[in-house]
Order: sequence, then C-alpha cells, then structure tokens
Amino acid sequence: MDLYFTALIQLLAAHAQNTRNFQKAAHLFERLATSGKYHGDAKIEASAYHQLGMIAQEQRDLAGAEQWYCKAMAIFEKQGDEHGAASTYGQLGRIAHERRDFAGAEQWYRKSLAIDEKQGNEHGAASTYHQLGMIAQEQRDFASAEQWYHKSLAIEEKLGDEHGAASTYGQLGNLARMRGDIAVAERWYRKALAIWVKYGDKHYEAMTRSLLEDLREAAGPGSIPEPGEMESPPPA
Repeated sequence: MDLYFTALIQLLAAHAQNTRNFQKAAHLFERLATSGKYHGDAKIEASAYHQLGMIAQEQRDLAGAEQWYCKAMAIFEKQGDEHGAASTYGQLGRIAHERRDFAGAEQWYRKSLAIDEKQGNEHGAASTYHQLGMIAQEQRDFASAEQWYHKSLAIEEKLGDEHGAASTYGQLGNLARMRGDIAVAERWYRKALAIWVKYGDKHYEAMTRSLLEDLREAAGPGSIPEPGEMESPPPA
C-alpha cells in the first residue's frame, strides 16, 4: 500500500472525527479498511475497523460499534497484536458498561488489563483500574471500588497525569458522598477542583463546584467553605 496515501487518509479521517464530522470520518475509515484488506495490510484494516467502532459509539450506535470492534478484534487476535486487542477489549468493556452489563464489562476490562499489565502499559492499566472502580461503585461494592480507584491513582500520580488524577479524586469524592462521609468527600472534591482550576477546565470546574455546593447544603451552613473560598489547592 502507498504509505503517502495511507498517511493522508488517516490524517483526513482523524481530523473529520475530531471535528465531529462523523459521516466523512466513517467514509474515509471505510475506504482505509477496504484498501488495507485489498493490499493485505491487516494492521491498517483492523485499526480502521476500530476507529469505525469509536465513531459509531460516539453516536450512541452501540450495536454498530460492537460489530466494528469485533471485526477489529478478530484481526488483532489472529495477528497476535496484543496492544490492538487490549484497546479493543477496553472499548467492548465500555459498551457493556453503557448497557449496564456489569459482568460482561468486567470480563472485557480484565482481558484488556491482563495485556496492559503484561506489557507494562501503566497508563492503560490506570484507565482500566478506574473503569473497574466505576463498575464496582455502580453495584455499591464500595470497598472494591475504593481499591480500584487507589490503584489507578497511584499510577496517575506517579506518571504526573494530573487530569487522570483529578478524575479519580472526583470518583473517590463521589464514593465518600455515597457512604455519607461528607468531610472525606469534600477533601477529594477540593483536590480535583484545584487541578481543574489550574488547567482552566471550566466544564469540570463547574461540575466540581456544584458537587461541593451540594455537600455544603447537606452538611449545613458554615460546615464547608463556600465555592468562592476554594481557589487555593488543598493540603495533600
């Protein structure tokens, strides 16, 4: 396959996907998959199927996404491409999770995790630990959820992944709130808020301030600082 042609189509398809022009992106990735299949380039073909799955998933077409991911997975497994397979297992886990098929989601996540741990992919493992924590939390298995979140957090802090850490701080805050531990929830939310403020992420900043406001109302006047008083990072 012409490498220039492949790189160009990949670039155009990725741009269309990132700008949410899903119809154009799908057309380009389908073209790429067809070309990869014709020229016997299994990696290009499987990667294109995977991206088609992500496009379908972003449009909430879970059945279509699942079909694309399974096509990608079959090729990755046949080729012994563990990295590609792990990524696809993870996406299939997310589909099962969205369907509230917790047992299915956990099976896919654990398949992905086994490869990430084997290959030393700490970033991938941290993400999967986080997802497993969410599954446990949604099933009200708070002890397991907390263990998974802390495994994720240990890697995120080690790697300096502040955005990942902030997301996990937020989930630990949600977990504490569900347990009725307002003081602990507040501390986690404040740690998350400090990072969102630092990076100017207005969306997550607003969400975290809203959660803190809910805690303040639940705990009573004066028990938790007003949102405007929480600009400086909390103590570690």
